[in-house]
Amino acid sequence: MVPSKAKVVTISALAMGIVVLIITALYCERGLSAKKLKDMGALHSVPELFQAYARELEKNGIPSPASLADRFPYRIVGRLHFLRAYPSVRDVFPEFQDRDLESAAAISEALFGILRSERENSLPEFVDQMKSENAYIRRLAAVLVCECPDLDNAREIIKQMLRHKDPSLRYYAVTALDRMGSEARFALPNLIEALKDEESFVRIYAAVTVGQIGPEAGPAVPALIQMIESSNAKTDPAYLAAVSAADALGEIGSEARAAEPQLKLLLKHENEQVRKAAAEALKKIQGKQHETQR
Repeated sequence: MVPSKAKVVTISALAMGIVVLIITALYCERGLSAKKLKDMGALHSVPELFQAYARELEKNGIPSPASLADRFPYRIVGRLHFLRAYPSVRDVFPEFQDRDLESAAAISEALFGILRSERENSLPEFVDQMKSENAYIRRLAAVLVCECPDLDNAREIIKQMLRHKDPSLRYYAVTALDRMGSEARFALPNLIEALKDEESFVRIYAAVTVGQIGPEAGPAVPALIQMIESSNAKTDPAYLAAVSAADALGEIGSEARAAEPQLKLLLKHENEQVRKAAAEALKKIQGKQHETQR
């Protein structure tokens, strides 16, 4: 008896479904294992999870950035599970369309889960991983440590990260301080040094953070002036450093009067955003309106 066309279609669909389930099961095995470790809060598994994470990224050929100009893609790699919340990232960075990266995402999520459930106990584990020679492990560990700025031990580590030879760790540290707002005042001496960092993005975020500290950040004024004076089309193509330094001086207020000559020069700058930032800063420092000069 010849099977009907409907039966053939049904059987084919069932077979295809079984194949898909098998592939999905194989694919999800590592992700599910990572999830189980997260649910168990298995602190002893932290080193193994980091090693698995590095293997996943290396397998998929995710490069370590030459400089922080590549910071955004690498930052997303550091928090791969965010892909689920921000699918548009896949459109911007085609390399993240590879389904295999979901395994790294699950491992990353497991580590964050352990951190959330065992904050104080897990911190030393992550700090230890920051010593790794593997850049993937070192940088993800730094991201994890920066998730705990309210813990005293983490604050000390974040300050130390601002002096790390790896520019990505310095970047993670300064962005962690940025998220703390005015509470980052405990790291003001370290932020002043970060205003002189060779990486522009570290300098920019340091200036933003200094601005959030406000009038108490008066000691940073000389470094902010130097930041404005060293800004040019070559070192600061979008003039973000000049804008962020001017903004910070404005937030410091009257304690930043020493920067008035430099800010007045910026009123004649070719870049409109720089002119606006300088005018607003002078307004806050002197308490009166300044119009940009074209």
